[in-house]
Amino acid sequence: MMRPLSLFAIVIFCFPPIPAFCQDIDLAEKVAFIDRKSQIYRASFAARPDAERFQIQRLPSAKWPRRDNFYLAIGETSADKQIRLESFVEKQARNENGEIGDASELEITWLPTGKKHQLVRNVPVDIPTYYAEMKSQLDPGKSFYVKEGDTFVLPGDPNTKYRLTKVDESSVTVSYTDASGKEKIEAIQKK
Repeated sequence: MMRPLSLFAIVIFCFPPIPAFCQDIDLAEKVAFIDRKSQIYRASFAARPDAERFQIQRLPSAKWPRRDNFYLAIGETSADKQIRLESFVEKQARNENGEIGDASELEITWLPTGKKHQLVRNVPVDIPTYYAEMKSQLDPGKSFYVKEGDTFVLPGDPNTKYRLTKVDESSVTVSYTDASGKEKIEAIQKK
């Protein structure tokens, strides 16, 4: 006598974790890029309290509504884990009134993406963090957001980790390792 299959067995049999049809299709057929969103991190080089430390202010923005002060030495990371202080260059420049003033610069690394930014003394800088609104073609009812630099997986393909390496207005760039172990980089155009 043959036992009937349980619902669990039917689901596993009919919907394997990586469907065979997914293995040979392009990434653009698995996921669509819908839109680019951004959040702003606003920072300013406020002061140099001593020879070793520098005051960097996080100024209020929609994502970071509270002002905060970070006192960092070169090589240190802010308490919010968003920036690392890389270097300092002492400079003087004339202001709009013709007076010589402090125009020293800090170079920071924006840790979510690894991009470098310059902070000139008392000049606020907006650092955008980009997000891609994506929609899985394997599960078309749901969209999801991925921050530039983060990894994600797709429903039906949980063993492949994709990294969103760049988000532009009209496309995204995604890297991943294929089944043969080769790294692949693909651009997906906005739909």
